[in-house]
Amino acid sequence: GGGDDDAGRAAVKDAAAQTVYRESEAQTDPYAPGYVVPEGTEPEVLMLTGLTHGAGLPAGAHEVAMIEHRRKKHKLEMSLPPATDEASLMLRRKLLELQEMREFDLRQKEVDGRAGTPRSGPATSLDRLRGTSCGDAAATS
Repeated sequence: GGGDDDAGRAAVKDAAAQTVYRESEAQTDPYAPGYVVPEGTEPEVLMLTGLTHGAGLPAGAHEVAMIEHRRKKHKLEMSLPPATDEASLMLRRKLLELQEMREFDLRQKEVDGRAGTPRSGPATSLDRLRGTSCGDAAATS
């Protein structure tokens, strides 16, 4: 009879180990139900559709900064004058160009931050377009 007890214990141990394995391997993304957006509305929460569990959620400092940036961009877009006459069109174009330059600067900072490249001084998008920066000026002096 002692052999039967050993076999029974081994089966229980295997089942417990298998249960732990299953639980750790079966994790899925949280449930995200479908939604309907009423016509004529644009809920702010839809700006977050690109964030998913493990890829931006839960939100850290970087994601919060990006959300704030999107809010500012949306506010600017909503405040742009309509392109009804030449003056409004020129103002609209100028404001959009400034916004594009800000976004370019933001993307450049993200790239520089990921690459870990040290800078001698800050560079603006205009400096980069001209091919110079504060760091270049310091290096040539």
